[in-house]
Amino acid sequence: MAHTRYDGIGKKGQAKFMLYYDGPKKPDGSRNQLTESFSVHPLPEKASGIINAEKKRKAGTANKTELLLLERFERQASELADLEAANKEKDIHNPNYIQPVEVNKEPFTKHSARWLEYKAGTARKGKRQPKTLWRYEQLLERINEFFGDDWVEEIDIDRVEEFYAWLAVQKKKKSKWQKTDPKETLSGQSQWHYHRCLYSILEYAVARGKLPSNPCRHVRPHEGPADSDEKKPDAYTAEEAAKIRELMEREPLKRRVFIQIALEVGARPEEIHALKWPDIDTKTRLIDFNKTWQYVPGKGSFEKQSLKNKHSRRKVKVSAATIFLLLQLKSEQESDEETAGSKWIDSQAVFADWQGKQLTATWAGNWWARWIRTTNLPVKTLYCLRHTCISLLIAAGANPLEIARLVGHANTEMIWRVYGHAIEKENFAGAEIVESLTRKQPKKSEAK
Repeated sequence: MAHTRYDGIGKKGQAKFMLYYDGPKKPDGSRNQLTESFSVHPLPEKASGIINAEKKRKAGTANKTELLLLERFERQASELADLEAANKEKDIHNPNYIQPVEVNKEPFTKHSARWLEYKAGTARKGKRQPKTLWRYEQLLERINEFFGDDWVEEIDIDRVEEFYAWLAVQKKKKSKWQKTDPKETLSGQSQWHYHRCLYSILEYAVARGKLPSNPCRHVRPHEGPADSDEKKPDAYTAEEAAKIRELMEREPLKRRVFIQIALEVGARPEEIHALKWPDIDTKTRLIDFNKTWQYVPGKGSFEKQSLKNKHSRRKVKVSAATIFLLLQLKSEQESDEETAGSKWIDSQAVFADWQGKQLTATWAGNWWARWIRTTNLPVKTLYCLRHTCISLLIAAGANPLEIARLVGHANTEMIWRVYGHAIEKENFAGAEIVESLTRKQPKKSEAK
């Protein structure tokens, strides 16, 4: 006779059951009891409440409201599970019942692991770059958390919609600099990163014949990314940038040089990290950005010759003040070399330790994150100095094409789309310009 066994609340707030029901008798006439797992998922808006209530119940700290929430959900779920088991048994004993053909189903986590191993990152420039794969691994943690119990073949539009509803209420991960868990939920931009990753995974399922079509083609995250025309990059103001340079005067020379280059030419932190002395021509004041120095957990720091795009490789001119600081840093390194003696490592790196070994790719970001918190300035990432440089140049009326070449953009489209806000629209004298151009000029005879 059909019955169920309750197995508790799962990680995603679902009530888990095992269904037991009698199937057709075996050829020898013996009983044939079938078993099947079954889950009842809560409404997306109630999932987080049920998960938290279950955690508190296990810890013995749940209040009456939370216990009541769990009791109601479990009672409703049990009724659905009992009904499902009874219907399964009823269908099987129907004279017109047709035994379904066994399908070789694949768990989602097995499919996503295969995608990561063979497919992820193959459509991007610089195929399957370590940092790209590492980012996919990060995204997969949450995606696998939600779809971990699912069969790939059963993922449909409804399930993807449930995932996006769940994703919208997930909290940001705590950084190593934060003492408490963040209260903010994932940004719209982050949700779209997950969407693109899931889209690729399910597209691979279609290619493997696991799905007839990709449900992500018809579903989007609940909160889309902000309109790129209105989204402002996180940049410092001119006054804040001046304050940063002032405070940097008290810092070690390596830090001063790094920040000077970042603010002055808007280079990416990984490009500055990768600089070697042959890349710098002190006579022409040109710096050749031709590689990056990156870090991936488990792999460490490594040099990447292929840049983001062909325009990222560029030579830019820096100020005489920056060259002066670089020459000071070179002299400081030569002094370190004499002190280190036979222990010296000739890495040729501009940013090296006392032994000449190139500093790790996380060096600048780590000290910046600590240092900026000791000031009264807004806390922003090191990469925001690049945004600051571009925004200040745009606001000062610099040629957008020259700015694009300076920072390694392919064209001016990104400059205008992302940094156009830096232009003070209220102070633009467009009316006066057109008025002067269209004003009727007096004839020479009249002027006389």
